[in-house]
Amino acid sequence: MLSRLSGGPMCRFSFRIVNVCAVGLTALTVAIFSSRASAAEITCSKVWGSDANPIRIIINSPQWKDRYPSGRRPTPATCREALIKGVIEAGDSAKFDAFLRANHLFLDKLFLWSPGGSVAEAMKIGRLVRKGMLTTKAPDEFSFQKSLPPTGRGFLTGEQAKVLCQGSDCHCASACFLIWAAGVVRDGNALGLHRPSIRSIRFANLPPEHASGSYRFALAEVEKYLGEMEVPRRFIELMIDTSSNDIHWLDLEESWSLKEVPSIAEWIAASCGAMSNSTIGRALKKTVSSRIGGNAGSSRRRPTAPL
Repeated sequence: MLSRLSGGPMCRFSFRIVNVCAVGLTALTVAIFSSRASAAEITCSKVWGSDANPIRIIINSPQWKDRYPSGRRPTPATCREALIKGVIEAGDSAKFDAFLRANHLFLDKLFLWSPGGSVAEAMKIGRLVRKGMLTTKAPDEFSFQKSLPPTGRGFLTGEQAKVLCQGSDCHCASACFLIWAAGVVRDGNALGLHRPSIRSIRFANLPPEHASGSYRFALAEVEKYLGEMEVPRRFIELMIDTSSNDIHWLDLEESWSLKEVPSIAEWIAASCGAMSNSTIGRALKKTVSSRIGGNAGSSRRRPTAPL
C-alpha cells in the first residue's frame, strides 16, 4: 500500500510479481521503498513487574488462578504490552514471532504506530496477533467539531499515561491497518486505508492483460485476509475504492463499528454474557491458558482461537 500522508513522507511498497508461465503460477512478494521512514521497531511498552504494580501482588491475587488456570507465571521482565513503531519491512513478522514466543502467554496488547509498509509482512504479523488473542490499539484522533474530517493526527499513550506519539505522523495507516484488524478487540481511531499499489519495474513492463491479472491476484489476497479477520465488506470496498495515491481516514463512527470481531463477540456472549472489552481480553486469555494446561516449561506452545 502507498500511504500518502498529509504533509508527510510518501511510503511506497510494491508487489513483485514473478510469473512462471510454464505452470501458470504467480508468486507474490512485497517490498518497501521509503527514503525517509525507518524500519519497524518492536519493543515492550509495559512489563508485568514494576514499582507501581509489583508482580508478587498480581500473581498471588485470587483473580490470577482464574485468569491463568495453567498455573504458569510471568517474570517481572515479561512483557504485557508491546509497541510496533515505524515502517513494516521484510523480516518483521519473524521478529514479532520471536517476541511473541518470548512473552507467551502473558502478552495482552499491541500498540501500533506505523504509516504502513509491507502488506505480506503485515498479514503475517496479523495472523500471529489473532492466534495469540491480542488486543490491538491504534492512536486516537480527537476532534471536537464533527464538521471537520479526520486527518490522521493522533495521540497514543502507554503505561502511566506516557506519551508514545502525537501529531501528524501518529496513526496506523495503510498496511498497519491489516495488523490492527487482527486484534480480538480493536481500539483507536487514527486509522487510514487505501488499496495496494504496485511499483515494481517488473510489473510496469508486463503487458496490460498480464498486469491486470497480477494486480487482481494481489488484491484478492488482501481481501481474503480481511475477510478472515471479519472486517465488514463495506470497509474492504472502501479500501478498494480509495486510490493508492490517496488515503481514507476513518471517522469515529467507522472505527467504533470495527471494535468487535463478530464471531469472538458472539462466542463470549454465549459463554459468559455481556462483557467489557477488557474483560473479553481476559476471558480469551483464560481460554488459551486452560488449553495449554499446567506445563510451565512449554513456553513455545501456541494458543488456538476459541472458535
